Amino acid sequence: MYANQQQDEQPSQSLAELSIADVSAGLKQALQIGAENVAAELELKLNQAAEESMVAAKPIFADAISEMSPALTAAMRPIIDSKLSEVGAICQINITLLHFNSRLPLPDSQSVMIDMPQLESKLL
Repeated sequence: MYANQQQDEQPSQSLAELSIADVSAGLKQALQIGAENVAAELELKLNQAAEESMVAAKPIFADAISEMSPALTAAMRPIIDSKLSEVGAICQINITLLHFNSRLPLPDSQSVMIDMPQLESKLL
């Protein structure tokens, strides 16, 4: 029983009803009143429960991810392709592949602007 809690007082919520904000506020309050060891032990137990729960959750997450993979791939592929092109990664991949295929020296990507169609026509 807590030092400031009356004997006839009942907790207002069950543990299952507590939100993350409630737990966080409780931990902060425990630290403020000098219950560092109690708060540390609670954190340890919460982490232990989360870790042990992941054993059961692993196959559930794996199934969910494999089921959503085609839809996720279809949705994200155009976005990823666009961003790779925008940041110059596609161009850099092409330069690197052309280098390895032709054994040309690799240009410094910071100092040289490459016209890929022109470079490809010269190498192919």
